[in-house]
Formats: sequence, C-alpha cells, structure tokens
Amino acid sequence: MRINYEDILRRAWDITWNYRALWPFGFILALTGAGGGTQASGNFSGHGQGGNQPPDVTRFLPRIPPEMTKYLVVIAASLACLFIILLIAATVARYVARTSLLLMVDEHEEGTIHTWKEGLGRGWSSAAFRLFLMELSLTLPTALVVFILVSIALLPLLGWVTGSLIVGLLGTMLSLVMLFPIILVIIAVTVAIAIFMPIARRVCVLEGAGVGEALTGGYRFVRAHLTDVVVMWAVMLGVKILWLVVLMPVLLLILLIGAAVGGVLALAVGGLASLFTGGLTPWILGGAVGLPVFLLIVSIPVLFLQGLMEVFKSSAWTLAYREMRALGTGTA
Repeated sequence: MRINYEDILRRAWDITWNYRALWPFGFILALTGAGGGTQASGNFSGHGQGGNQPPDVTRFLPRIPPEMTKYLVVIAASLACLFIILLIAATVARYVARTSLLLMVDEHEEGTIHTWKEGLGRGWSSAAFRLFLMELSLTLPTALVVFILVSIALLPLLGWVTGSLIVGLLGTMLSLVMLFPIILVIIAVTVAIAIFMPIARRVCVLEGAGVGEALTGGYRFVRAHLTDVVVMWAVMLGVKILWLVVLMPVLLLILLIGAAVGGVLALAVGGLASLFTGGLTPWILGGAVGLPVFLLIVSIPVLFLQGLMEVFKSSAWTLAYREMRALGTGTA
C-alpha cells in the first residue's frame, strides 16, 4: 500500500472548502506567518580639508532643541515597546492558529467537528508552546551556525582595510570562493528543514511529544518514510508554484480595483480640500484617505486567499502524516 497523493490533495481541498471553522486560523497564519522586515542604511560621506566638516554645511543640519530630546526618546521607546508587543502577539497567534489547524483536521478525520471557538480552545494549549520551543530549538542554532559561517567567509574582505588593492582583491576572491560552498550548504539545510518540519510539527502536536521527543521522533518518522515524505514535499512545492501562477492575474485585478477606488477617493477628497486650502495640503489629505482604502481593498482578499492556502497545506500534510503513520510508525 502506497500513498495516494491525488486523493490526499482532493480530500484536503474538500476539508478546506467545507470546514469553514478552519478559515480564521488560516487567515491568522497568512497575516502572521510570513514575517518580513526591511533594513535601510545610509552611508553619508563628506570631503573636506583636514577631515573637518565645512562650516557652511553645519548650519544646514537640523538642530533639535534640548527640551524636545526627551520627547523624542519617549516616542522612540514607546514605538519599540509597541513593536515588541505586536511581535509577541503575532507569535502567540501564529502558533495557536497552527496548533488549532493540526488538531482540528486530525480530529475531523476521527469524526469530530469543532466550531472555530472550540478550535481556538484546542489551540490555546501547552501543545502550542511546545511547538514554539521545538521550532525555536531547531531554527535558532541553525541560524547561528549560518551566521558564523557567513561571517568567517566575509573576514577576508577586511583586506581592503589595509589600503592595498592587491590584498583587497585577493581577500574578495577568497571570500567568493568560501561563500560558494556555504551557500550550497545553506540551500541544502533549508530544503532539509522544509522537508522535516511538517512531520516534526505533527509529532509534537498530534502525538503530544515534548521538544526533544518531537525532534528525534520526527527524524525517525522521516527516515522510516523518507520517499513518501520527500514526494509529498515535492508535490506541495508544485502546488505552491501553481498557486502563485493562478494568483498572479487575480492579484493584478485586485490591484487595479484598489488603485481605481483609492485613486478616485483621493482625487475627490483632494479636489474638495483644494476649495478651502492650497499647496500640498489637498494632496496630503487625498492620499491620507485614498492610500488606506487601497491597502484595505488589496490586503483583505489577498489575505483571505492566502489563508485558504494555509488551511489547504496544513490539511494536506496532516492527511499525509496520518496515512504514513498507518503504514508503520517511525516515532517509537
């Protein structure tokens, strides 16, 4: 008996579409699961006699009154605290939602149907915390090792500090030579974790395993069903690619609708405001109204569609895990 992947995908879609109590948790994963950030840095250099900044430039620099400094510090600290609170809330919501999806789909196959409130209660449990610790215990050391390896590979670039062109070029060449195998290792490790993690999550949550037991049990399970797990991962990768291809025209249509509605509102508000004020104020007011409307029109359907995809992926992996487990346990 082998895994019927086509049947798994069909059943996963049936669960995704008909078991609508799962939708809120998929929406939460879509909202919080793909974390991202941007880093911006500026490199300002000045050229002057003796390395001193010319006097005619310093007078153009902004001067903050001393009494304003404390307010700026308070604002910066408040924003930092707000960011930390939002990050913690998003992390809690993500792991509760993921745990809810795992348990609800698994229990659905046993004949138990939950409401979304009951599902939330199932997810708000120690299993979510164990899942968080399990993923952290795997990803944090991996990220640390990657950081150390990349840092070592970049060390020869310090040759440019010597001021010697030859030393700098040799250091650059050495860094490139060292980075190439490191990048290959990073790609291999990333793929290995992507294959391993869906199984380890289900061992942790569905089997009630602890952190170490989930990692070791997940490893034994993957080793016992290596071909099935790899094929399932490849199938889901193909599904993701197909989903992106299908989503592109839909996203384009949503962007056009959002731009049209937000643009019309921005022009209307800006035109009305121009009757009472001048300068950039009407455009600022128009943008303040049109931009949020544009973001709202675009984000809600995109998050909804991505949420369905999150439910589908979780359901498919849970169904596959159950069938592999029925073939013979690899967690004991």
